[in-house]
Amino acid sequence: MDHSLVPAAHPQASSTTRAVAYFRSSLHDGHEDLISFQQDQVRQWAHERGIEIIKEFCDIGPAEADSSQRPAFTEMLDEWIKPRTDFGYVLCFDASRLGRFPGKRPFGNAG
Repeated sequence: MDHSLVPAAHPQASSTTRAVAYFRSSLHDGHEDLISFQQDQVRQWAHERGIEIIKEFCDIGPAEADSSQRPAFTEMLDEWIKPRTDFGYVLCFDASRLGRFPGKRPFGNAG
């Protein structure tokens, strides 16, 4: 299982045990089951490591959707990651949930 732990833009020392979580499914993935599975896995992973998820974001849309077709992703970036410093990480089930990066692993893996 490839859970991704992505440092937030400006974490404070006291924010390192707090996170937001992002879940995404394409329309052809069987989205309801996949989103629930991602949530269960990420919540359990965070709980086992003492990480508090303070906000969750979820998008369902086309597989190749850009950020304009992913309103929750845009909200997470614009209203949480950029302006806030009260959490240290963005959690997601797999880095592919954040976007497609052919041949690259742009984010670290949590384990």
